[in-house]
Amino acid sequence: MAERDGLALAELPAAVRARAARKLTVPPLAWIVARDAVDGLAGFGVVLPPGTSGDATDPADGAYLALLAVAPSARGSGLGGRLLDAVTHAVRAAGVTSVFLNVLGSNTPARRLYESRGWTSSGRPTRRTDTGQPVLRYTMTF
Repeated sequence: MAERDGLALAELPAAVRARAARKLTVPPLAWIVARDAVDGLAGFGVVLPPGTSGDATDPADGAYLALLAVAPSARGSGLGGRLLDAVTHAVRAAGVTSVFLNVLGSNTPARRLYESRGWTSSGRPTRRTDTGQPVLRYTMTF
């Protein structure tokens, strides 16, 4: 994630590292990994089961797309869309009827990707408690 954000791991704020670690302690509904022959890990997505996001304001009945990342070397290749499609397929296959995610309001490329795949925004930004940055919730219902 640090590389995705253009930072060295040590540069990530402790609160961001702690939030990511919490997401990785919950047994996932799906873990999607994309590799390439040159750089190894090209991207991944982690979906948590309904009710496990750890935030009381999140929908209790929706799966939570906790992490979606594409390596800088793979950006612009369509991998983000393929990962998002695989995540959506995994949620549907598990019988869950909706999935949601939270994205930084400033992450325009990600927001365009989600909207191009039929995700809808709540339109109401909230503030992340660890960084104070505005965040939007996107949802996909099947």
